[in-house]
Amino acid sequence: MIQATIEALLRKKIGLDGSTIGSRQIARAIETRRLACGLPDQQTYLQQLQTSPQELEALIETVVVLETWFFRDRKPFAFVSRYVRSEWLPNPNHPILRVLSIPCSTGEEPYSIAMTLLDAGLTPNQFRVDAIDISKEALQKARRALYSRNSFRGNQLQQRKRYFKQTADGYELCQLVRNTVKFKHGNILGPLGLVQNNYDIIFCRNLLIYLDKSARFRAIELLDRLLMPQGLLFVGSAETGVITINRFVSVRYPFAFAYQKVKHLGERQTRDSEQERRRNWETSSSLPTHQSP
Repeated sequence: MIQATIEALLRKKIGLDGSTIGSRQIARAIETRRLACGLPDQQTYLQQLQTSPQELEALIETVVVLETWFFRDRKPFAFVSRYVRSEWLPNPNHPILRVLSIPCSTGEEPYSIAMTLLDAGLTPNQFRVDAIDISKEALQKARRALYSRNSFRGNQLQQRKRYFKQTADGYELCQLVRNTVKFKHGNILGPLGLVQNNYDIIFCRNLLIYLDKSARFRAIELLDRLLMPQGLLFVGSAETGVITINRFVSVRYPFAFAYQKVKHLGERQTRDSEQERRRNWETSSSLPTHQSP
């Protein structure tokens, strides 16, 4: 009963569907924080959670999944490179390509985006990457830009040799790449305080799978507002089922899991599509379980 109440607090704050990570993992996180607070039982810890925003934040830090690595899944980055070379560079709508990574975790994804854009021929003053995460601990690591071998998986030696310096503590990312990424603490379900609100590309991968139906709908609505017409949205392999084809069209590039936002629809069509989209999202009880190879 107490754990259910705590899970409800997490659902309200960050939209977490507890079943996606399992009750045991949540129970371990609760117990870890209870012991850290030196409290005698879960009831006392619940009272602490209900009165202390700082402790709720600490519990969220313990619960969130931070698994990531550089150039994860590869294909989305390959498509970004192709898009920049063939479409954006020949006909830029504006002088700066604007990219958002949310959630950005410990920085591997937004830094991978930056390296991809540099390798595609952009100069640092031709693009900007905003990176947002709910975990302050993850953001601290991202800003340090110092990584272990575990952050490099598969065939990534070229980028590691080009952009990193090996030190006694790990691999340190060069300042050139670090300067192109701006990190910010934020919750996708709360005010993000973004200066920029029209992005050409948004990466929102492996977040929607952890949200309940209502939170997923709100998150996708936000992404829709933030993305420019004809902009690109990248999601995780298990998240394609919640992206509507009425507002987004699937990009035909294998395993990129990318969508392009369509241009403005007619007023009536937009209203009808909005209603259908809401029905689709609200009635969807589960997400696909496809896994990228």
